[in-house]
Amino acid sequence: MDDLTRMVLRYLQWPQSGLNERPTYWAMAKGLGVSPRAVKARLDLLVPRGVVKKFRIVIEPSCLGLKESIISVQCTNTFQDKLASKISLFDFIETVHLVQPLPYTFLGKSSSDLPAGGSALDKYAVLHLFHRGEGDLKRELELVKEVCGDFTVVRTLQARCQTSVRSLNVFDLRILDLLRSDPFMKITSIAEMLGCSRRRVRNRLKTLASLKIFQIEPVINTGAITGSLVAIIAAIFNESDRARIDARLDSLLNDRCFQLYRNVVGSSTYFCTFESNQELTSLHEVLSKSGLVKEVGVAYSSETLDNTLAIPIM
Repeated sequence: MDDLTRMVLRYLQWPQSGLNERPTYWAMAKGLGVSPRAVKARLDLLVPRGVVKKFRIVIEPSCLGLKESIISVQCTNTFQDKLASKISLFDFIETVHLVQPLPYTFLGKSSSDLPAGGSALDKYAVLHLFHRGEGDLKRELELVKEVCGDFTVVRTLQARCQTSVRSLNVFDLRILDLLRSDPFMKITSIAEMLGCSRRRVRNRLKTLASLKIFQIEPVINTGAITGSLVAIIAAIFNESDRARIDARLDSLLNDRCFQLYRNVVGSSTYFCTFESNQELTSLHEVLSKSGLVKEVGVAYSSETLDNTLAIPIM
C-alpha cells in the first residue's frame, strides 16, 4: 500500500479527514494535489479486490439517546464465525473488528494472567455496542453469548461523546436514514425524496458534519491487503493529555496510518501498514518507552464487520 493509497483511505473518513465537502474524486484530488483520475484508479483497485467492502455512515450514538461501549473479548474461531454469520440479529452491535492473532502484550499483561484454559493464540473480537446503561449492556452481552458461544471480556472502554447535540429533529433523521443506504447519494436525489430544496439539504449536511453528528467511512477488509503487514496500534493514556499525546502519535504514525479512531475515552487507535515485523516491533518499542502513554497495544487486523443498518434511528 503506497502513500497515495493510504491517504485516499484516510480522506474517505469524512469529515474527520479535514475535507470541506464529502469525499468525491474531485474533492480528494484537490486535497491530495493529484488528478481525479489518480484517485479513481486507487479506488478502482481497492473496491474490486475487496479491500474496501462498502461505504457507510456512523452516527454519534448520543444523538439517538444511546451510549457506546467498546468491548474486547477473547474467543474462538467458532465464536468469530457465528458472530459474522448472525451479526444482523443484533440491533445493538454497530461494528466488530476481528483481530488474529493478538499478542497478549496488547492487554498489558503477561502469559500468567491468561484466563483459565486460555491461550495467547486464541482469537479476539472488538465489539462496538450501543446501549442505554449498564443493565442494558449486560443483557446484550448475555444475548451474544447465548447465540454465538462463550467468550471472556478482557477490556471495556467507553466512547467519547463527539458532539454537544443531544437529539435530532425528524428532518435530520430522514437525511441520515437515506445516507445510510448510500453515503454518497446526490443532494439532488435527497432533496427530491424529501420534497425540499437542494440548498436546504446541502446546508443541513454541512451543519451536521460540523457538529460531528455523523462520519462517512470505508469498511475495510484488512485481510485483503497484500504486500504489507497490517496492524492496529492502540494507545492508552489519560484523557486530559489527549491533545499533546495525539499530536505526538500523529507525527510517529501518520505516514503508516490509513484509518484512525479517536472516539474512545483515553485511547486513540491507528490502522497502519508496515513493511516487516521488525519495523512494527521497533515502533512498538519506541512507543512503549516514550513515556507518552500508559499502554500500547498491537493487534494483527483481520476484518471489520459492519452492522450499522441494523441500528434503528427512527
